[in-house]
Amino acid sequence: MSEKLLNSIDSKLDILIKLVAVAAVRDKPLGEGASLLAGCGLDRNVIAEIYNTTPNSVSVQKSVAKKRKNQR
Repeated sequence: MSEKLLNSIDSKLDILIKLVAVAAVRDKPLGEGASLLAGCGLDRNVIAEIYNTTPNSVSVQKSVAKKRKNQR
């Protein structure tokens, strides 16, 4: 396969992953959704893009959600 074809496939897969991620966290708050998506292997930059926020906010909310879960 050519490099151009591989890049095209990679780009389309990225779009599909983001669409599925958006559907998975549609009604979830940032902390819960970020934890779910991170557990699926998405990095904080992609999660921030999905939630239209900053990567730092994603990290903070993941940390808060983890603390709440550990306190239960």
